Amino acid sequence: MKIDFLKSWMKKNCSNYWLVLLVNNLEFFDLFLYIHFATVLHAHFSPHENVFLSESFNLMNIYFVAPLLSLIFALYGDNKGRKPVIVLCSLTMVVTTALIAILPTYAEIGLWATTLFVVLRLIQGIALSGEPYAAALYVIESVPIEKCAFYFSVFCATEIVGSLLALMLISICLHYDLSWRFPFICSIFPILLVALVRIVLSETEEYSERSNWDRRKSISNIREIKEFYARLPFKQINTICVALVNFGYPFAFVTSYVFMAKYLSAHYGYTLKDIVTHNIYLGIFEIILGISMGYLTILFSIRCYVLQAVRIIFAMIMAIMMPFALDYYHNIWLVFMFQVIFVTCMKTDLVIGSLYKAFPVIGRFTMMSVGHMANRFISFIVMTFILYVLNQKFGLLGNSFIMLGGCSLVLLGLFLYVPYEHYNFDRISHSNHEMK
Repeated sequence: MKIDFLKSWMKKNCSNYWLVLLVNNLEFFDLFLYIHFATVLHAHFSPHENVFLSESFNLMNIYFVAPLLSLIFALYGDNKGRKPVIVLCSLTMVVTTALIAILPTYAEIGLWATTLFVVLRLIQGIALSGEPYAAALYVIESVPIEKCAFYFSVFCATEIVGSLLALMLISICLHYDLSWRFPFICSIFPILLVALVRIVLSETEEYSERSNWDRRKSISNIREIKEFYARLPFKQINTICVALVNFGYPFAFVTSYVFMAKYLSAHYGYTLKDIVTHNIYLGIFEIILGISMGYLTILFSIRCYVLQAVRIIFAMIMAIMMPFALDYYHNIWLVFMFQVIFVTCMKTDLVIGSLYKAFPVIGRFTMMSVGHMANRFISFIVMTFILYVLNQKFGLLGNSFIMLGGCSLVLLGLFLYVPYEHYNFDRISHSNHEMK
């Protein structure tokens, strides 16, 4: 019966659902292409710049610029729809990535190369501030709430698929000694897919079917929006919970993909090519386990927040064990096991759908962005300065401290949040309007 339901839903919504997944895949393909190729690009565009500053700029783009600008796209998306944000941001991302392919290097035009490269990266940060959030809302608003954990886990998996595609292109580039421009030239072709999305993709039914009273809310009518939100109970605590539950994965990602890469290079003599291959296998395991856990919530009717809490607690136990285990047992498979556990168990894709759904449709994008902005600002400070200092002084033990702190905040968020299934905000918003 459950399998039949999945098949029937996919048959009805297949085109829009898969288009959004493809667009999100491309967005993160462009993003991870830079992240995984950062060392090479640093040598070509800012060879005299400190590597730490280069890494900090990369994190600033993701965790500072993007969240700050996401409020602008959120207001636009709440008033004009999710589709315009998806199309605009996706087109911006693929065009700027393609432009990097033809950008002259530092050896050719000096500081102008560094300046233009920084500008393109900042524009990518602007694109990143809108598309992932809009695409996530599109998926959440297009699927039944009881199946949201599974569909959202598939959605999150497309981000890792984008990372894998970037890693594979980089691997081909390194194996055949191709120009560093080759992967960026390949990013030109997705522009055609974005054009297709612009023509084919329709707005979500949940957004389109809102009442005229909700849809009349405009960016300029701030007072009316505030009054509307004031009648919505639990919105403040759920906004805080959006910030809390998203603290886990950024620390897991930076530890597993960035700091572990340095660890593998220092202790096992891994070259850039070896690290790329290693991360490809890590990404494959992350995709398989992530989707499998989402499917478990459907197959066995497991409460999402319970399974999420179990995953976080398990990750905390592993974080405590990691520095001591790797000191005593020098085994590459043990390193790989810890990496897989962290990037899989510290994701919060199982509860995000229910958490976002708890906000009213008109205003959901904005409230979600406020929570994400608070989370990303704090994460940026922690990962850029505190985590770097702790890692330099204590090694992997410093990473364990940070991950334990992140997991504790996630557990607090899971304890506080009010699931959509427990409270229907849309019903309350309409009843309050009628009473008024």
